[in-house]
Amino acid sequence: MPKEDKAKTLEEQVKMLKEELQVCREAKTINEACNALTDFAQKQKEPFTTSHPEPNQWHKSAGGGGGGCNIL
Repeated sequence: MPKEDKAKTLEEQVKMLKEELQVCREAKTINEACNALTDFAQKQKEPFTTSHPEPNQWHKSAGGGGGGCNIL
């Protein structure tokens, strides 16, 4: 393999590894991801949560075509 081809291959590998490193740096731990999902479920839009002390906005809105709770 000529030196130019080898250098190009190595440059491509370095670029790929830099991209993977960036993804790893931005990744959340499992604990952080679970906490974010729990927070979203309790305070935002997820309708099914039992650990929040009062009904969230989804439960307070009327059911029907626009969403909302049909049970409460």
